[in-house]
Amino acid sequence: MTHLTKHIFSCLRPLKKVGATFWLVLLSTGAYAQRPTHIPGEGEPVNFFDSLTNIVLYIIIPLVVVVLFFLWRRHLKKKQEKEEKLRQKQRQQENNSQ
Repeated sequence: MTHLTKHIFSCLRPLKKVGATFWLVLLSTGAYAQRPTHIPGEGEPVNFFDSLTNIVLYIIIPLVVVVLFFLWRRHLKKKQEKEEKLRQKQRQQENNSQ
C-alpha cells in the first residue's frame, strides 16, 4: 500500500465506529418498536406438557429433525470418504499400469 492509501484508511477508521453505532441504534429502535403494547404483559408461561399436541409439536418433532439432520450429514460424509477411496484406488491402478 502506498502512503496515501494508508492515510485515507486511517482517516476512515472513526467513520466506521460512527457507522456501526448508527446501525446498532437503528436496529435497537426497530426491536423496541415491535414490542406489543396492547397485549397485557407478564402472563403465565406456556406449559408444554398440558397436551399431547404440544409435546409432539414443540419437543418430539424438533428432536427428530435434529437427529435426522445429523444422520444425513454422517451419510454424506461416509459417501464422500467412499468416493475418495475409490478415486485413490483408480489413481494407484493408473500409476501401476504406466
